[in-house]
Amino acid sequence: MDIKIRTAQGVPLSRVAADLGIDRKTARKLRDAQADPSSTIVRTRMSRFVEHAAYVQGRLQAGVPIAQIARDLARRSGKPIPYTSFWEFASKLNVRSPQPMEEVRFETAPAQQAQCDWADFGDVVEDGQTQPLALFVLILGYSRHTFACFSTSMDEATLQRAHQDAFADFGGVPHAILYDNMRTVTTGRDLDGRPIWQRSFADFAGRYGFRPSCARPYRAKTKGKVERTIGFIRRSFLSGRSFTDLADANAQLTNWLLEVNARRHGTHGEMVHERFARERPLLIPLRTGMSRVQRVVTRIVDAEGAISYDANVYELPRGYRGRELTVRDDGRLLRVFAGASLVYEHALLLGRGQRARRRDVAIAVAERSVVIEVARRPLDVYEELVG
Repeated sequence: MDIKIRTAQGVPLSRVAADLGIDRKTARKLRDAQADPSSTIVRTRMSRFVEHAAYVQGRLQAGVPIAQIARDLARRSGKPIPYTSFWEFASKLNVRSPQPMEEVRFETAPAQQAQCDWADFGDVVEDGQTQPLALFVLILGYSRHTFACFSTSMDEATLQRAHQDAFADFGGVPHAILYDNMRTVTTGRDLDGRPIWQRSFADFAGRYGFRPSCARPYRAKTKGKVERTIGFIRRSFLSGRSFTDLADANAQLTNWLLEVNARRHGTHGEMVHERFARERPLLIPLRTGMSRVQRVVTRIVDAEGAISYDANVYELPRGYRGRELTVRDDGRLLRVFAGASLVYEHALLLGRGQRARRRDVAIAVAERSVVIEVARRPLDVYEELVG
């Protein structure tokens, strides 16, 4: 773009220089010059990308946005990429589909709303077993700061634990969260069309102080921020990647999100981390002493001194054969209790058909977690959540 025009429009000279990949002094000379040689400079700068043309075109054909390709290329080459000249170069290689009609986007005040959803992302191999790979996304509506993680389950406990991890990442809780009509959140609607909250989820929302709401059926655009973010992750993150297991997938995603949450967002035009800095103090503060959500079941110890849980076998110390014990799964550890006494704990196995061996050395373990039993309340208590 013409340096004279951009600076006349109020764009800082330092930003124009950075976009063109030139020194600020050079940009000033070009701005003050009688002629306008900036287009020649851009063409010269563009020539440095010719050797990467095949790579760029391949990524474009895979649906990766130009901004993401520029970030990837800068990381590959170890050199900064002037975005304006790169965009002009890449756009000539890109065969674009017709642009959809522009939609009106509804913005929310800081900390007032987040949007949440799951998405199917294929499969992942975990300990030799193929497992379905699901993506959880929770995005703050004002700043677009995003938390996301992969999981091989979308059950009730996994959903709530993913929320806990997101709240820890945000440093607080948004005042309201918008959902699709997922069964782990709502069991349907009453005669007036209001959501009937799944009891465990309503208790969870009450403990953290946020107000859940559900999009109208077949109105996915109501939660367009999270829908677009899922599409962005699918195009910009997933294309060309492979994972060794679930932990590797989450490690790669976490590193990528650090970059994404520091970029300039295309909708509100600000740096996401700067906007998030204004939003974070307005979130609902996290309460201390909140335990990690656990799934609690009972199991009978078999003749070999082991229990079966989620298609895996966990060995226990001797002396418990035939007894019914309580199993508590927090998504990371599996703890087995006899009454209030902790019998044994294992790292949770994520695959299927595996066996967690009991360590041969004698151990003494003390109960290290306090489980908060959620009080059962009448469902009409939760009507205020949809008010």
